[in-house]
Amino acid sequence: MADTALHAALADGAGSYPGTSWTDRIRALWSSFAGRVAVLIVLFTIACGSDYLRSLADAVDGSRVPMLALAPALVMLAATGYRRAPHGVTDNESDWIFVAVVCGVALAGVWMAATRYPTLSGLWQLHTQFGVLFAASCAMILFGVRHTARLCPVWVFTILASAPVFHMLAAAKLGGTDAAVAYVCVAFGTVAAALAGAQATPGWRLLITAATAALGVATVQVLVGHTSVFVTSAVASCVVPVLVIAAAWRHAHPASRVVEGAPFPTRSWRSLAGLVVFAVVVGLLQFPHSTPSMSASATAGWAERAGLTPVADLPFITGFLGPRSSLVRYVAPRRSGFGVAAVDVITTDDAAVLADYHDAVWYPSSRPLNYRDTASVNVGLTQIGMREIQSDAETASEDSPEWYALTWNWRTAASYQQVTVIVNQNPGTDEPPLPQPLGWRTTVLYPLLWHSRQQTDNVSTVPPKVVQYAREVTAGVIASRYAADA
Repeated sequence: MADTALHAALADGAGSYPGTSWTDRIRALWSSFAGRVAVLIVLFTIACGSDYLRSLADAVDGSRVPMLALAPALVMLAATGYRRAPHGVTDNESDWIFVAVVCGVALAGVWMAATRYPTLSGLWQLHTQFGVLFAASCAMILFGVRHTARLCPVWVFTILASAPVFHMLAAAKLGGTDAAVAYVCVAFGTVAAALAGAQATPGWRLLITAATAALGVATVQVLVGHTSVFVTSAVASCVVPVLVIAAAWRHAHPASRVVEGAPFPTRSWRSLAGLVVFAVVVGLLQFPHSTPSMSASATAGWAERAGLTPVADLPFITGFLGPRSSLVRYVAPRRSGFGVAAVDVITTDDAAVLADYHDAVWYPSSRPLNYRDTASVNVGLTQIGMREIQSDAETASEDSPEWYALTWNWRTAASYQQVTVIVNQNPGTDEPPLPQPLGWRTTVLYPLLWHSRQQTDNVSTVPPKVVQYAREVTAGVIASRYAADA
């Protein structure tokens, strides 16, 4: 067709002659791997640039998931191992149909999942997978479906690298220190280097992988404690692999092993214009995800002024929020006819760290739960960003009892806090369950198994008496956030 014939002529001219005019140079660049990668980067920036800038700002501010900011660089590094297009017949119309059907359904599925399960989507930061699917859709047009499918190892790596829940759980298993966070990033950088050496000789690919891992670990040991987590992770997991690949490139890719790939599929400027429109539409869509509010404030000693008594210090929280965090359980003065009301306070010195776990549910439950916004607790609570959450009494068990909680964030002079008031749904029972660490089964496996079946979203109704009690305790806590003379 006209689209194919036009680009075939351009590709033939660009591939055979160096070009003496700027139009020839543009045609040659458009036909090259680097040129199409540049176009893909521009399209991704249009569609997902604001989300990436937010992730980058959080990483610079101290987020415990710096990989979200580093993933694009590592993905581009990994893709350099798959620069040559496979031989075979390509068809522009078929590629567009495939993208419209398969990727359209996938994008809609991710959007619907985020809308139906906003809390789990927020913890997993599912909007990053929306960006991955968009990039894959554009790649199918720019490079063809065949070459994009050949990049399957890179796409699997991209999905894992852009899913923060895996980083959170892995870093927690390693102790949650700054070094642990950086080591997780080094692991991803090592995999990216191995993928970048996909066309190298086996011996050189093994050497590249081993050198990247060893130098990355050594870099972390040198930099940790002297620079921020983001800088340490960026140097150890991005700069080191690039330097290793650059140093070993000529030796790892001898001329005798270089095999010319097929030309990339022919694409007209109309196809490019269609991708730009697609990127603009995706960029205008507001992917549903929540962000914590830190507009409210409190002064030191508010727990004592509220009459709360500390009863437990839960050190597991440092594995997730870092060594400069704490989780303390308080109990409120008991009222006749009601069970114990507990107040759990997570404290950290970094708002970005608290934001990483804004949608985490720290209490046992037999099913995935959703936070719900509520503004009817007290006159001033609408400015605090109050949320409520409850377990399902109909599916409760000994390991996942019935409870109801109200939670919000605020800042003090030296820290940021998430405060949760939790009570049992049965007023005659003892103290509500303690917070528990996140795990692979409770955070990944069980939610996937639950959502793979057709399940109702409805949960049981909390007795109004219990809700009123929790709100009264919450009102007392918030009323004590300032000293009498403040």
